[in-house]
Amino acid sequence: MAAFDEVKFKKLEEAHAKHLIVGIADAAGVAPRQDIDVFLDKNPQTFNLLLIALYELQNDKNTKDPMGYFQIAGIHGAPKASWDGFGLKQNAGNTSEEQDPSGYCAHSTPKFPTWHRPYLSMMEQTLYIKMVHLAKQYKPELVAGYLQAAQQFRLPFWDYFRPRGGRVSFPGVFDSGETTFPYDYSLPQILTEENISVHMYPDDTLKRLDRNPFKYYSFISDSIPKKDWDVFAKDTKFFPRSRTARYPSPNSEKIVENPVMMNQVINELRMDSNRLVLTMMEDEIYGYYDGFASGAKQQNPIPEPPNQSKATEFVRSWPSGSLESLHGMYHVLVGGFGAYNEAGGHMSRVGVAAFDPVFWLHHCQIDRLFAIWQAIHYKKPQSWFSSRSKAAEGLLPFRKVPGNKPENCWTSNDSVTTEKFGYNYPVINGGTGTDVWKRFNDMYVWSVPLLNTDPWRDPPEEMKPLVLSKSDFFKEPAVAQKETNGTNGTSGTPKPKVEAQHVILSQRVLPKAVQVKAAIPPMLIQAAAAPAGPASAPTAPSPAAAVATPEAPVSQAPTSSAPTPEFSREWYIDDEVHRLALNGAFTIFYLLLPPSSPLPPLSSLSSSTLLLSPYLAGLTHIFAAPTQSCDNCGQHAEQAHTVRNTVPITSLLLDFVATGTLASLEPEDVKPFLVERLKWRVVGVNGEGVDGRVMGRERGLRVGVSCKVGKLPRGSGVERYEEFPEVGEEILGRASERATGG
Repeated sequence: MAAFDEVKFKKLEEAHAKHLIVGIADAAGVAPRQDIDVFLDKNPQTFNLLLIALYELQNDKNTKDPMGYFQIAGIHGAPKASWDGFGLKQNAGNTSEEQDPSGYCAHSTPKFPTWHRPYLSMMEQTLYIKMVHLAKQYKPELVAGYLQAAQQFRLPFWDYFRPRGGRVSFPGVFDSGETTFPYDYSLPQILTEENISVHMYPDDTLKRLDRNPFKYYSFISDSIPKKDWDVFAKDTKFFPRSRTARYPSPNSEKIVENPVMMNQVINELRMDSNRLVLTMMEDEIYGYYDGFASGAKQQNPIPEPPNQSKATEFVRSWPSGSLESLHGMYHVLVGGFGAYNEAGGHMSRVGVAAFDPVFWLHHCQIDRLFAIWQAIHYKKPQSWFSSRSKAAEGLLPFRKVPGNKPENCWTSNDSVTTEKFGYNYPVINGGTGTDVWKRFNDMYVWSVPLLNTDPWRDPPEEMKPLVLSKSDFFKEPAVAQKETNGTNGTSGTPKPKVEAQHVILSQRVLPKAVQVKAAIPPMLIQAAAAPAGPASAPTAPSPAAAVATPEAPVSQAPTSSAPTPEFSREWYIDDEVHRLALNGAFTIFYLLLPPSSPLPPLSSLSSSTLLLSPYLAGLTHIFAAPTQSCDNCGQHAEQAHTVRNTVPITSLLLDFVATGTLASLEPEDVKPFLVERLKWRVVGVNGEGVDGRVMGRERGLRVGVSCKVGKLPRGSGVERYEEFPEVGEEILGRASERATGG
């Protein structure tokens, strides 16, 4: 870590005043970005500065400052205006003055990960400068310590796959009606608290802020014109305009959020998301930059599919999942979903997502996964843009030298390394190739079973949940003063034994079994309550230890005389669809319903009907903006631009195997099972539903099934990928509105 240097800081300030994005490497050296819980725990003094800086930047009523929070967030969409007079749109075909100067985002293009890298650096640079100014406002004897703390600052990331606390339960297909995980993967506590405390300048006393700047952003009145808001949702009952919200409840006089549902869905879909990320880092088929980076359907498949000669079925020649697809799903997992009389929150919408503070942590995680992939595939010829000219295009509007010209901006080639901007990620640690992959794999493979007989394993030491509830950030000042342990939020806290991080927050504790079952919508409760398999099928505490008796500890493997298989199978639902099929963001929900259970009609559909169903297998979220608000999206609509996604469903299939409902994960068992049970519902972010058959005929929706055959243990290599187009064709051939969401 570099010592604070006033001369270098002044140089950075001069560039900042010219609205240039130069990063903080020269002023603060290169330092690691950390998970937000680790950052809070290990660097409390730096985190204290960050909280105050974020709070004051958000409270700034000058919405015209190009380097202020409002204008930086607005680059992602709303308001519909140019940033700092930079009217040349990134994907525009002409540069006339009459052209609407909006729509800088590079979604669904190979520039998706590289465009967001200088964007994150822009916010990091702004926060760092603010933090240095704050450090200088403390008492003289405290200034040096706080200046050095500012040098340690880098934007934190939200690691979706890091456990935050203890055991959680949510609806499942077992006789008990629930599935249990030994660890909680909810949104980090610091992102959901209503109020937090900080050690405020000048005298470092603990002060309670009137709101938590990581929970939401309050919009300055009229900062976004009504006509721009109306593009997203005309009915203000469903979509708040006063502040950002996650899972907003409709028809409320004040903004009411549903954090229980949010955390439940994050936990429910975490395992298969983790499974997909491990696959994307490991498998050769994801080793091509264009396919890994973007969800856009590729026109040129890879030259030679891996191990094609070993295939027994049609072999996939291009990945259907991508980093961008994963990113879109987590946007909606945090923001919330549309349904009848419901609308998703701000994180679910391109134009206003960046105003929610969690956006920056979410995108740091996406940048981290991108950087890890880059390190694993270091110097491989296919690990960069297939179009060298695209890699040299300017990433508007991120200028590194003065002048509103594309050639003055960062390019993807400029953004290839993180160190240029002043940060790195600990898991990479200067390594490349197999070394990085092994470190990454060791951090996460413990929580992703491949067989229903796999035991839960304990996390490595670095991944164990941190106890943060005793930090001063979460205390009332009066309570903190009464404590006698002599520590505070900026000097460290005692560390008791690991316990659930969220135990002190009743609104964050997931429901007990009876509450979960009561929350299941009436249309699905009968099917959920009925045993999914034979009466003798065991009730399992988790999909990973599904055949263990209830008395057996989760971490113990069940007794079995069966030989260990040589291969594993991981199953996916693959889809492709026109990105602007609904002129904005939308979600495709996939459920494995019992044959006698139809999808509920649109007139009674609620998000809880889908999200609280024990049969929810996964989802695809298309993160797109209305054409009226984004030129990039407008061009995609004109071109009928198609995106591809993959939805891992192995975890739910393992649960069905455990109950005896599904015999095995072999194709002869899974294919008819999916034909009989797989149904889907297409719902827009504002609750508009579309018949799946119409989506297929007119909007490019195609649904298929594929399977990865991998050697055991994980990491030993991929035997082959198999596709089964006949499964999707048979489902569509038998489709009615009951099957595809009419």
